[in-house]
Amino acid sequence: MSTSLLVLKVVGPPLAQGLLAAFDIKSKLANAVTPKTMGTVSRDLLALEANGFSKSPEVTKIAQQMANDIRPLFEGRDRQVTINSRDAILLGLAQTLISASLTQADLAKMNFTVEVLEQYLLEANPGVDRDFSAAEQAIYRQTITMVSRRLIEAAPAVAGYEQAKTAEMLQRLEAIARQLGLERDLAIQAEDAFVERYRKVVKDELDRLEVFGLPRMDRLTSQQSLSMAYITLSVSGIVDGDDEKGAAKVLKIGHHGIDGEWPDREQRRVLSQVDEAICDCRRLMIRGGAGAGKSTLMQWLAVRAASQSFEGKLITWNSKIPFFIRLRSLVGAEFPSPERFPVLIAKNIAAQMPEGWVHKYLERGQALVLIDGVDELPRQAREDFFEALKDLVRDFPYATYVVTSRPSGLKSAEGDVWQVWEDWVANHDFKNLTLEPMTPAKVEAFVTQWHKALGNSPLNLEQNPDQTAQKLNRQLRQRPELQRLASTPLLCAMICALHRERLETLPSARLQLYEECIDMLLNRRDVGRKIRLDETYQVGLDERQKLELLRSLALKFMRSKLSSLESDRVDNHFQLELSSTNLPETVTGRQIRELFVDRAALLCEPVVGQIDFAHRTFQEYLAADEILREDQLEELLQKASDDQWREAIIVAAGLARPKECERLLEFLIDHGNNSLEDRQYLHFLAVACLETVIKVSPKTRDKVLTSAKALIPPKDNDEVALVVRAGNEIVPLLSYEAEYSGEEASKCIEALVRVGTSKAMKTLEDYAKATFESGQLKVGQALGRGWDIFDRDIYIAQVLSHANCLSLSQTQVSDLSPLRDLAQLSNLFLFQTQVSDLSPLSSLTQLSTLFLFQAQVSDLSPLSSLTQLSALFLYETQVSDLSPLSSLTQLSTLLLFQAQVSDLSPLSSLTQLRELKLSQTQVSNLSPLSGLTQLRELNLDQTQVSDLSPLSGLTQLRELSLFQTPLSDLSPLSSLTQLRELKLSQTQVNDLSPLNGLTQLRKLNLDQTQVSDLLLLSNLTQLSTLSLDQTQVNDLSPLSSLTQLSTLSLDQTQVNDLSPLSSLNKLSTLSLDQM
Repeated sequence: MSTSLLVLKVVGPPLAQGLLAAFDIKSKLANAVTPKTMGTVSRDLLALEANGFSKSPEVTKIAQQMANDIRPLFEGRDRQVTINSRDAILLGLAQTLISASLTQADLAKMNFTVEVLEQYLLEANPGVDRDFSAAEQAIYRQTITMVSRRLIEAAPAVAGYEQAKTAEMLQRLEAIARQLGLERDLAIQAEDAFVERYRKVVKDELDRLEVFGLPRMDRLTSQQSLSMAYITLSVSGIVDGDDEKGAAKVLKIGHHGIDGEWPDREQRRVLSQVDEAICDCRRLMIRGGAGAGKSTLMQWLAVRAASQSFEGKLITWNSKIPFFIRLRSLVGAEFPSPERFPVLIAKNIAAQMPEGWVHKYLERGQALVLIDGVDELPRQAREDFFEALKDLVRDFPYATYVVTSRPSGLKSAEGDVWQVWEDWVANHDFKNLTLEPMTPAKVEAFVTQWHKALGNSPLNLEQNPDQTAQKLNRQLRQRPELQRLASTPLLCAMICALHRERLETLPSARLQLYEECIDMLLNRRDVGRKIRLDETYQVGLDERQKLELLRSLALKFMRSKLSSLESDRVDNHFQLELSSTNLPETVTGRQIRELFVDRAALLCEPVVGQIDFAHRTFQEYLAADEILREDQLEELLQKASDDQWREAIIVAAGLARPKECERLLEFLIDHGNNSLEDRQYLHFLAVACLETVIKVSPKTRDKVLTSAKALIPPKDNDEVALVVRAGNEIVPLLSYEAEYSGEEASKCIEALVRVGTSKAMKTLEDYAKATFESGQLKVGQALGRGWDIFDRDIYIAQVLSHANCLSLSQTQVSDLSPLRDLAQLSNLFLFQTQVSDLSPLSSLTQLSTLFLFQAQVSDLSPLSSLTQLSALFLYETQVSDLSPLSSLTQLSTLLLFQAQVSDLSPLSSLTQLRELKLSQTQVSNLSPLSGLTQLRELNLDQTQVSDLSPLSGLTQLRELSLFQTPLSDLSPLSSLTQLRELKLSQTQVNDLSPLNGLTQLRKLNLDQTQVSDLLLLSNLTQLSTLSLDQTQVNDLSPLSSLTQLSTLSLDQTQVNDLSPLSSLNKLSTLSLDQM
């Protein structure tokens, strides 16, 4: 064993030996004063000598230094003890050092601290100074202090110091790590526990139908979960032309569509299921009219996220934590900071939230922030909210945001778009969606699901809810006007409730429906159960008094621009109103409030201490009724430009006496004429009022319709919704005009389809017969929306039989048999349908364009007779055999995308083909294409093509795309001198010499290829766009001659010198990301 290792193990013994030797005590052991001490030290020292400790130079030096430190205590004039006492003290010190068994590890544990070591030594040999005098004891303690100080100072010089220190540090770090791990585990457990509690509270609070109060069925609906009753709504939205998914991909790939061009961005409005539309978005702006289902959709998203029960395309949202923010509850208050989000739903447990919990989920992108009801904020408060939202999105860009509003909430008083909002939404990647009215098929599904959810309630006494649903659906089919009334979840639920409650004739007008529902909520809910309210709520209110109190409260809400009030303020309001009644003085405002909350359910208490109406629609109806009863029409007129009063004004038009109604409509028209800012908004409002008015003079009606003529055709979907409110009255104004563009005509068609009457359908006939220089596809799409609205046989016979273009996109159509007789049809579009059998199309011999996207089609045989077909688009189908196409010799455009096709032989006879796209197919052999000399565009992206030899004779090619193919040899392209665009990204290409003669090239993409030398491009002087991302290029000198170059991309390259670009005067776009 080496000296260093021994010293590392035990420091005390060799120090004791060295210290005694320094005072020449060792030779005097036989005469030691303290035999016991002498014997112990003698034995220890002899053992040390045997092990060679005394020969350690480091120890000898430290011992000598200790002796020098201690010597003044025993020598000189101030010495206090005799020589014998000195020896006894030093022997005691030696024994203490030996007994302590000090190691470097011990010193490290003491953090090399003098005080700690001193105490350690004193405790190591407590009885050693028992026989010492007081003076001797004092000196002994001084020696301990001096030895401790010297030992700590000298420790770094002793072998093993660094090892001991490092080992101790590691042990401490391990201990700290264990402690931190324990604390982390406890924190994780606490956080996990909070997450589970929070998710449960959100689900319990929001997984309930709150569409409107169903008091008579409160016990049932309390057991009826929103998750079960919910049906997936449809939304429409603009699909970005850069989107690589869904319909956008379909529309952008080709450009030889109807009238020689494909729809522009505005034409890419597509209809889809809401879950499909939102699955790949982090930021959503959802618009919808009153009762369209915005809040219900937000609740459904929150509940699904909380219960982690998303399926299909939304399954990745199960990792998100939902934060549901009702803006109506924030009127008069600031938008909450993130740590306040949980308080809005789970305030009873929010105090137990781990610190920074919300921020963590926001920063990770695992937060689902649901902000409901921009329109329910006063107009001036929306600006403050907007600023808060901008800050939130800026600070937490990875969270998912969903915001809802009525369309009017995002417009100015003059009806113009809130441009600052719209620009910000667009610039920050919010996807704009609009909740669509429910189609008859959706209405039937809603009715069925609503009753099914009730049927699953353990408290449901009805034996066959399915049968009840079938009866109601039958009535809806027999009464189209009632079916149109059920176009929103709110109204449809009301109809379900009334039908189940009364089993009587259902109302056909919207205001009558509201009135019936309020009557049901107030008066009939417990009468049928033979429960007398006065037995529990002894306030003695009759029906008239109840309505008076509720109307006054609704008007208070509207006047104060609040969606909710504190319960004590509601109590005070009722208390003041009671003073004008003949009710006993014992009746209190609180009793009135509890009656309406607990029994009538027209009022509710979503948050403890906060009262609001069960649905804003009831509030608006009752407020309008009250203001008319107070003879305050002038006040209502002054609110005409305030969009928060919009629905109340429409209701008032239906409740007002004839003269009041005349005055209201006249004011809206005249004030609109005199106010350029408000004209559009007020005139549209007047048109919407025609839906509810009962009686108005022909003169006033004509005045409204004349003013509305200037608003036709509607510019956007929001205006379509406003026009539709006028119902049948507006139909004549929507008649076809020869000067309409396809875009304008499509908006009129959409409005007529949504009006849905026989008169509207008759008006559509002229649109079907018309042709348009542009936008024919839009017209076809709009006509296709009537497929599920009108009686199908009549609609086909009267309207579609005249159409040359029809789109049944995103419908549930599966059987094309009804199209069999549409022999005049020339363009048919079937996006996202259930079609699998194309047989009925075999008789459509005039068909020139057929578009199939995401269909279950596999057999193309029925198309073999369509010899006039010039354009065929097959996207994401099951097609593998192209043989039936061999006879379609007029085909000029064929696009196959994500098909199982591998054999191109049937295409060899299609010599008129000018555009052929085979992206994401199994194609590898291009030989059958060698004779297609008219080809102008060829796309072989993501195929197995490696041999381009068959293309060498296609000298008319203008565009060629070979993205992500196993290609390496470009030599067959050297003869394609007419090429304008060439895409070679993600191929194995490294030799560009075959391109040297392609002097007509305008666009060249070489991203992620093996290209390093650009010299061979110097001759391509017509190049305007060049992309070299992720290549080995480092020298740009050859580009200096490309004087037409306007766009150049060099992302992730090794280029350092950009000086060769200085001569490119037309260069306007240069990308240098991650260089």
